[in-house]
Amino acid sequence: MTETGTTPDEMRAGDSQSLADGLLAFFAQNESALLSMCANARLTPEEVMRAYYSLNVHE
Repeated sequence: MTETGTTPDEMRAGDSQSLADGLLAFFAQNESALLSMCANARLTPEEVMRAYYSLNVHE
């Protein structure tokens, strides 16, 4: 949160979809964080990246 300047209270009060989109983008761009999160959530990196790319289709 230090990197974003967002406090926990601001995160709780914010738009949950924007928060989810931002977190997904963060993990998609940070391989070590992606691998750690996937290990903890029992997901594969491919599953997360598929979700990221399906939400970020560029025409």
